[in-house]
Amino acid sequence: MSGGSGSGFEVTDSTLRSEAQLWAQESGQLSLVAAEAEALSLGRVESGIFQLITAANDSVVQQLAERAREGHAEMAKISAALLKVADSYRAAEHQATVALYRTH
Repeated sequence: MSGGSGSGFEVTDSTLRSEAQLWAQESGQLSLVAAEAEALSLGRVESGIFQLITAANDSVVQQLAERAREGHAEMAKISAALLKVADSYRAAEHQATVALYRTH
């Protein structure tokens, strides 16, 4: 990277924070998918002549909603982990800067 060691840190920090924001946004989207999937469940009246597949449909809908909720939770964890790493980079850079100034 050009521009000295400080710019490398800034790129890493901003990239990690940007990626964390994207993971958080996608996590929110999976939460919406879970809610919309649950709306696909059919009652006996709604299924009409397809009542034989109602149980199978409901099972698929339930599994889809559960996987979307799990994905939401895991993506939120990834976002938090990326922010934690960015904070660690920032703290390490601060400590290095303080140590550098103390030597001069």
